[in-house]
Amino acid sequence: MTSEDGVLPILPSGNGGISNLFRRIVLAYLLIQQSEFGDIRISQRDIAEVFNRSGQPAIGKHLRSFCSAGYLFRAQRSTGVLPDTYWFGLRLAETTDEHAYFTQLGVALFGDNGLLTTLGRLEAIVNPVIVRPWVTRIEATRSYREATQILRRR
Repeated sequence: MTSEDGVLPILPSGNGGISNLFRRIVLAYLLIQQSEFGDIRISQRDIAEVFNRSGQPAIGKHLRSFCSAGYLFRAQRSTGVLPDTYWFGLRLAETTDEHAYFTQLGVALFGDNGLLTTLGRLEAIVNPVIVRPWVTRIEATRSYREATQILRRR
């Protein structure tokens, strides 16, 4: 299931309880950033930089929505150079369907052989309206080469 084999990663079906495409992708990214201690230490600025969100709604708004919906819990606010620290909320306990969904999505998109990692087009998800047709075409392809050609035509 790697790009060397010419097979794209399999994206999970469903939405993990979050209807907003961008929020699903951000939450999947955060799960991949989990440390060996089970926490996620990342600043809002770092997330905004990864997703090229300048001039877009603040990442903090998305993080607050994850916390209020029970996906994340902010364990510690940023202080000085130390970023915010988040833990998984009850909805992302390891035994839940949501945890399985977002883990699978995170690995498929951002893992070592993830779609956005191997194609190097993370900035493409800045605007879900632009990306949605591309994702549909990529899901319909059978090889890494076809997906790369689709993204290069952008």
